[in-house]
Amino acid sequence: MAGRRVLITGGTGFVGGHLVAALRAAGDEVHVLVEPGAAPPDGAIAHGGDVRDAAAVARAVEAARPDRVYHLAAVASVREASRDEALCRAVNIGGTEAVLEAIAHHAPSARVLVASSAEVYGRAAGEEPVAESVAPDPCTAYGRSKLEAERIAGRFADAGIATLCVRTFNLIGPGQRPAFVASDWARQLVQIELGRRPPRIETGNLDVVRDLGDVRDAVAVYRRLLEAEPRGRRGGDVVNVATGTGTPLRALLAALLAAAGLAGRVEVIRDPERIRAVDVPCLVGSTARLEARLGGAAAIGGRPLAESAAAVLAAWRSELAAG
Repeated sequence: MAGRRVLITGGTGFVGGHLVAALRAAGDEVHVLVEPGAAPPDGAIAHGGDVRDAAAVARAVEAARPDRVYHLAAVASVREASRDEALCRAVNIGGTEAVLEAIAHHAPSARVLVASSAEVYGRAAGEEPVAESVAPDPCTAYGRSKLEAERIAGRFADAGIATLCVRTFNLIGPGQRPAFVASDWARQLVQIELGRRPPRIETGNLDVVRDLGDVRDAVAVYRRLLEAEPRGRRGGDVVNVATGTGTPLRALLAALLAAAGLAGRVEVIRDPERIRAVDVPCLVGSTARLEARLGGAAAIGGRPLAESAAAVLAAWRSELAAG
């Protein structure tokens, strides 16, 4: 693949940081929209502005002249979105509108990846891997905002902008905020290692099943999806980014305990405050459409859970040792 001029919104976030590194390694010229005062990732060209500021977004798109755009900027935590639904809607819905409007005016030939979420499925998910053809039924403010963002992307697709919405399932990996379960547990375990907390880990519901992918695999898939031939379906295209395998969260905890060498040495406490009010029992994605688009299951890749767990722990060891 030839190097591209790329613009990323949300490039300073968890997924965005890994995407910047992957795109630069692939030879792309990477531009990022960053909030004023925020430091851009290494090697990226920064354009200041909030995704909610349509004028700033337009200036960034005009300056970057991208032929590929990855729109990742979002209020990404389900809990945080529920606490401030107005902010969630302003960023996740209003920001998507601003980005696509700017692309329509200043980079209409660009291919655009819009980061949606498996949260759009909500109550529609069952024990079997859920396919893109299933009618979404989100049960969180975050899921509802992402479904509305997909509809906005579909409207711009109808107007001729090549958009692809990726319904990404749960991702783990180094650099994730502790608002997310794997990172939260890893931080607690490293605090135990360092003697900063007693040998107890607080968890939520360990019985739920999730599709856990490594963020480093996901961003590689994102680039390959935008480089694949667009399908040209009116209303935009939607594809799951998933492993197709369900993992009970207790298995994730076991992997983290094993990686930390603390299996059988830590008390596990179920904390009601860490249990979501609405928690879908099983959320696993069908990969059939993704496989068809990328040329088979072997093309998707996927690190073992143990490797991802070790990487999350290593990141927290580095951060907490420095503190």
